[in-house]
Amino acid sequence: MKKSILSIAGFDPISGAGVIRDTQIFVEKGLYPLVCITSIVPQTTCKILEVFALSGETILKELEAIYTEFKPEFVKVGLVPLPELMESILYFLRTKQLSCLIIDPIIKAGTGDPLASNKIKEAILGNPLPNTIITPNIKEAEFLTGLRIKSFEDVKKAAERLKNYGFKGILIKGGHGKGNQVQDVFLYENEFQIFTHPRFPHEIHGTGCTLSSLILSYIALGHSPPEAVKKSIQEIENWIKNGKLIKLSCSYVFQ
Repeated sequence: MKKSILSIAGFDPISGAGVIRDTQIFVEKGLYPLVCITSIVPQTTCKILEVFALSGETILKELEAIYTEFKPEFVKVGLVPLPELMESILYFLRTKQLSCLIIDPIIKAGTGDPLASNKIKEAILGNPLPNTIITPNIKEAEFLTGLRIKSFEDVKKAAERLKNYGFKGILIKGGHGKGNQVQDVFLYENEFQIFTHPRFPHEIHGTGCTLSSLILSYIALGHSPPEAVKKSIQEIENWIKNGKLIKLSCSYVFQ
């Protein structure tokens, strides 16, 4: 039987991000995808049209149904628009045996449009579950830590601050930084790993979702978190080099 893996995230009708993108990755890696939708987000690659958050009751019913039939130990939490929804989800997951939980703390879209309440910060940082890896980009790391990130040393400080909240692994993605090179910084078990790769000249919708779902997939397949992060970053870089992209109105999406 295939190993099951769960995405708890928003629904993107153009399939570049959210639960559909996560499902594409899970299937590609030979895993059985499970999905809990937190919100419906009509959007184009140019702008967010609206964010419709599902009720806490609906989300918990989804999770109860999933855990009645399956026991996924590998879970990703993506877009959760409201703090009370995040708190309910994490409270529910705390009762389950998880080998790895990845939180991709989505606050704004790549277009700059808001996706989640600013009050989501406390729900994310309050008493993280064991074996949790958090994967903010630079702007999200600034939001969560209150630090201004202008240098590599600032990135390391932000990672250390997030570690102090109780996260087991912290990946700060450098795609929203400046320069021709991107530096992704992964702090895990008190060791930093730096991944440097060329900056793609165009915006790609759903890169963060793709990366976090790849990392979780590789961990579910038996790779250590550092190995999973390295393989996932390399895989995305190869997809970009090989043109595994579709051009839409304002940015690209992965095929």
